[in-house]
This record gives sequence, structure tokens and C-alpha cells, in this order.
Amino acid sequence: MTGTARCPQGIGLCLFDLDGTILAHHQGISPRVVAAIKMLQDHGVATAVCSGRPRGLIEGPATDAECMDYYVTANGACIADGNLAPLVRRPIERDDAFRIYQAFKPLHAAWHVHLGMDTYAEAGAISYMAGQTERKSGSALDILKGFVSHPIFRLKGWHNCLSALPKLKSAEDGIEKLDCSFPVPENMKVAERILEREGIWEVAEMEKTQIEITKKGVTKGTGADALAAYLGIPKEAVVAFGDGGNDIPLIGHVGHFVAMGNASDDVKALADEVCPSIDEDGVAVWIEAALEEAHAAAKEA
Repeated sequence: MTGTARCPQGIGLCLFDLDGTILAHHQGISPRVVAAIKMLQDHGVATAVCSGRPRGLIEGPATDAECMDYYVTANGACIADGNLAPLVRRPIERDDAFRIYQAFKPLHAAWHVHLGMDTYAEAGAISYMAGQTERKSGSALDILKGFVSHPIFRLKGWHNCLSALPKLKSAEDGIEKLDCSFPVPENMKVAERILEREGIWEVAEMEKTQIEITKKGVTKGTGADALAAYLGIPKEAVVAFGDGGNDIPLIGHVGHFVAMGNASDDVKALADEVCPSIDEDGVAVWIEAALEEAHAAAKEA
């Protein structure tokens, strides 16, 4: 094990990518995970969601648990307090987003446009996501029905639309994050080359046909830096949990990175350690073990 000592005394800030946990339990964060995070808070550890979701898709599933002090949202594009009020925003300029939207039209791209408290999801993006999942299991129609009936569609920040372009063009305060899906992986690779040539973007691969786009320098890693600096906590005292491609930038920006058991092989290979999966309440398992170690060390002292 590398990085910060695995005990509450050595931790000042814990960052949690709870998207997978929320999806796994459908209604929100599991009670065991909530209880474990609150125990960390009792030990003086600051807690924060560190999510690809924007604030509008955090409100409800994460905030109802009342176990988070801060929120790093939209892959670090917004740092918010416990009431989701922005402390720092680093959005994409509207004109830059519009240019890329237009450039990707020949690639049959479909978009999620994240404006902070509101997400506008094009129907094509949902269809592409369903197709990507269909390749893993089930029929395309069944998967699409599953997407449409998912609780995320009932969040007040989520808006389905045929085209997100009108909202993108009117976003005077900028766009926190863009999600872009494609019908085939080859189209996504072409899009990535376009973004790389421009040199003003951060890109995270989420699936073989889906990428997340933020402004250059805006990642979960730099979001973690910004929050730790705001709190006056050194990098070595920051622990982060993650399972997806957009969590990889956390590595090197925190003292200790823990991959969930359900993470991709790439994420696991780069992590300091691996905890059980979201279905096994892996975050809680890790925290409970850390607390036990701390209590044992205190008795020996």
C-alpha cells in the first residue's frame, strides 16, 4: 500500500465517486455506506462527492443522505459547498462548445449538455448508450426501456430533448461538461483526434462509444486540488475512491487512490489498492477497516 496511512488520523479529506453506488441501489447511497461516511465525519474528516455528474443530477440521490460536506461535480468543472452553491466554476466557453457540436455532426454524435443544475440529454445519446449496454446483455429494446424508466430520468435536473443545441447556444455562463456518444467506436476516435488537435480540451473515455469533455485543465484531479487547497489540506491527506475512466486523473492528485472492485482493469492497475465492489458496499468496507485499525493503534499507544 502506498500513499497516506489508512487510518482516520492520517486522512483530512475523502472523495467519493458515488455514481455507481447510486445506480446500483437505484434509490440513493446505501445505508451502510452513509453510516460509514458519517463515522469518518465524526473523526474530523471532510467528505466530498467527486462526480462526473453536474449539480442538478447530484441533488436528491446524494444530498438526501446528508453525509457530504462538499461536491466536486462535472469532472471538476464546479466545486460546491454542502448546499450545492458554487465555490469555483470552470466552464467551457459557449462558442467553443458550439464549434465542437457542429464539427461532430458528420460523425452522428449525440449529446448531453450539462449546464450546472440542468442536463439536456438528446434522444440519440440515450439510444447510443442503450446500444452500448445491449452489446453486453439483453435486447436493445429492453435496455432502452430500462434507461427510460431509470430514476435518473425523474430527477428535476434531467431534461430529455431531440436537440440540445438551443440550450447550448443560449448558455451565456458556459457549459460545465459535455458528454458525447457515437454510433460506432471509429467515430469516437475521429472525434478524439479533432479534440486533441485543438488542444483546449480534457477528454475522458467512458465507454467504447462515449466520451466526456471538459475545458483544458479541468479534471477530477484538479478539482480535488482546488478543494484540498480551499480546505488547507495537503495532498498526502486526501483519499479518493473511483471506478471509471474519469477517475484516473485523480491519481497523482491525491495521497491514496482506492479502486472499487467493479472498476475497469485499467483503473485497478493504477490504484494504490482495490476495495470490494459497489454491490458489496466496498466504500463502507474500506472505511470500517480503517476505523478498526485506528482504534487498535490508539489502544496500543
